[in-house]
Amino acid sequence: DSFLSRLEWKISKTSSRIERDERKRKILESSYGLKLKYYTREEISFLLDITIERVRQIRFEVLNEIRKEVTTEVKGLFFSYYIEEINEFKRDLIKKGVLSQLGFKEYISNRYNVNFSLYEPYINLLIDVLEFKVVKTHLHLLKDNDLIFFDRKINDKLFIRVCHAVFVAVESNTIMTEIDDVVIYVKKETK
Repeated sequence: DSFLSRLEWKISKTSSRIERDERKRKILESSYGLKLKYYTREEISFLLDITIERVRQIRFEVLNEIRKEVTTEVKGLFFSYYIEEINEFKRDLIKKGVLSQLGFKEYISNRYNVNFSLYEPYINLLIDVLEFKVVKTHLHLLKDNDLIFFDRKINDKLFIRVCHAVFVAVESNTIMTEIDDVVIYVKKETK
């Protein structure tokens, strides 16, 4: 039985438990776009008439519940059948250390021979469940290409600073080459 199905299940639950599970399900589905549309925490807070902080807390609780299932071999739980595959997936990514969002999509598509976009909401959920760190980059060289840190030993801030320093060094050399090309062109034309 899947985690979401269990949240929808109403038999043998009190009305308050049904309400809590419904809220959890809506937050999980909306946070990851599992039912077509992705919503921000603020939008979810408007839809459920709760605070943004409460949305964050409930989302955190749900992720912990799923995380517990992913790491526990209890027979009958949905994830118990996939624990070894999930652990292998996690070990493989930790070896990679860091991937860009685009590199990760390519890796998943090639490794599992799937169309990433079909599974993207669930893969993003798995990234959070496995506690990988997604870093939004604000450098124009990495625009729209966030970094995913799989190895917790990597200092993400230092990594991004080094990337930026390398980019600046390469760009400054590129600009010089372009200026040299302009000089050569102008001299050729004025000869």
